[in-house]
Amino acid sequence: MDIAIAAARNAKGHVDDGSVMFVVGAAPELPFAAGSFAFVFDRGCMHNMRPSTWGAYLADVDRVLRARGMFELYYTGAVVGRTLPARLQTRYRQLRGRGKPRHLTVEHLGELLPPGLQVAEPVRRFQFVSPQSGRAIPMERFLLAKR
Repeated sequence: MDIAIAAARNAKGHVDDGSVMFVVGAAPELPFAAGSFAFVFDRGCMHNMRPSTWGAYLADVDRVLRARGMFELYYTGAVVGRTLPARLQTRYRQLRGRGKPRHLTVEHLGELLPPGLQVAEPVRRFQFVSPQSGRAIPMERFLLAKR
């Protein structure tokens, strides 16, 4: 986590004028007061949690967002285990409906969303190239808005 925060602080164009604050919290129960943030970003968090916790996580994101706040969620259902047996086991669980879905559809996300969040724009699908392995990993981006 500290690496991600350092990268964000050092990002091209970032001005450290106090108007932007980067913080880390453990999901699915975020340790922040209600309405603390105008923007929440998730790339690699929700899709690494058990699907049974996703609804609670999204409800907590809704809780910490201010009115008209935005939540940017990146999801991958790709099998990225380090070993072939781990990847096969994950794919088997996906096929049986017991693991995270390969794709997170707007319909499935809509079933999980609390009443305060809505999908703000169409899902964007793209390929993320892993810096560690060089493999192209399918990603889906969702932009959600607080009502």
